[in-house]
Amino acid sequence: MLVDPKGLNDVYFGLMMKVVRAGGEAEFVACASKETFPKIKMGPAEQKIKEVFWKECFKALQSRGLLSPANKVA
Repeated sequence: MLVDPKGLNDVYFGLMMKVVRAGGEAEFVACASKETFPKIKMGPAEQKIKEVFWKECFKALQSRGLLSPANKVA
């Protein structure tokens, strides 16, 4: 359901699961909101996508209805 070859592929999903397993919900939310990563070991493929990971992850989750866009407060 989440993995597709054009968007959130196996490498993205694997990295997302590493972030989830590294610290639980609170740390995942903190990392996602700051677009950072916890102390985890990344392979070469994960190192390549590190810079665009959160943007692509948010885009994939929004397209599947699992994440709604944030409302901007004036």
